[in-house]
Amino acid sequence: MRDKISHLLQSYVNTPVRIAYTNGRTALIFDKVIRSVKYCKPGMLMECDDGVIFFEQKIMVKQMGELLTIEPIEPNGGFLNLVRWGDLPEEFQPYSNEIAEMVGRGSV
Repeated sequence: MRDKISHLLQSYVNTPVRIAYTNGRTALIFDKVIRSVKYCKPGMLMECDDGVIFFEQKIMVKQMGELLTIEPIEPNGGFLNLVRWGDLPEEFQPYSNEIAEMVGRGSV
């Protein structure tokens, strides 16, 4: 299972991504560059330039086209969606000058 998750996450590491955490009623959306993925018992740690995302329980990962969904095996109502920033339609991209420069789109 861990190898499959690592394989699916590999194309999202060191690439600007749009991350959306949704828990049913609220969505938190932010742009990050995931620098590494590390496993610890019992969860997983995604390290970003300015922080981490920690999954404290076992997770499953599903890929649907360009969208990667990470959710706990025992549902708690929340899940994380990842999309590479360059794969987003242009109308959803103008959030971060830093990310725009990283993907060669100049200032937004």
